[in-house]
Amino acid sequence: MQDVIGTLLRRWYLTLAGIIGTILLCFVAANTVSPTYQASAAVVLFPPLVEAQPDAGGQQPVSNPYLQLAGLEQAVDVLSRTMNSQKVAGEVANEAPDGSYVTARDVATTGPILNITATSDTPVGALATLSAAETRVQSVLVNLQENERIEPRYYITSSILTSDATAVRVGKQQLRAVIFAAGVGLVGTAGVVAIVDAVLAARRSRRKTLAGSESDDGGFESADVLSESDDDGYESADVLSESDDDGYESADVLSESDDDGYESEASPGEDHGGLMSSNDSGVSKQ
Repeated sequence: MQDVIGTLLRRWYLTLAGIIGTILLCFVAANTVSPTYQASAAVVLFPPLVEAQPDAGGQQPVSNPYLQLAGLEQAVDVLSRTMNSQKVAGEVANEAPDGSYVTARDVATTGPILNITATSDTPVGALATLSAAETRVQSVLVNLQENERIEPRYYITSSILTSDATAVRVGKQQLRAVIFAAGVGLVGTAGVVAIVDAVLAARRSRRKTLAGSESDDGGFESADVLSESDDDGYESADVLSESDDDGYESADVLSESDDDGYESEASPGEDHGGLMSSNDSGVSKQ
């Protein structure tokens, strides 16, 4: 992680450009993905009314349907599945083509309540879809019971419990798009900076290697020159050796002249031939 941060700081100009590009990408994503609008309603189911027994005065008491809601959860599940079918969804779309809806049993309560959520790109479309779905709930419920040949007096009925008068703006999809764009931009920035840094580092290393190779070649050339000069030196040494050979030969001549008993201190060699001749008498001239 520290290496990545160090690379980003070292190539700060690329990092800054990437951040600016990420901000622009998020702006484009926010304007490309439009927000949605939702409207919801809750429908409660009632069991068939049970006639209460008349009291002592012969009055017919009014039956309370809210006291008989238990046991209708299965009916809500069946109604929800039917409402979400393609057939019913198509019928709702014919009335409100600009939106969609979904229904589900309200699991937060123990009562037989069906939640309807309509979604559209516009508030008007969300409200129109919700109204069409609410209308379809009662007709679907009646059709289900008619198909089972149930007598109308035993029908389960429905009633709208709550219904939104205005649609609510929802920015979930827009937020997701912005988060995705930000992630892509930041990851892309880090990747580009890392690649550029690696390329520049490899190029710098290559230049150092080439510079060192050129300096090494110059050293070898100097060594060759020195080698050539050494060859001349060896040749000079050979010349000196040859002259030394003459010296040794001259020394040999002196050694031969010393056989008379006296050593001559004159310079040896053919250049001092006169002195060599005087030594033949056996006396060394100082």
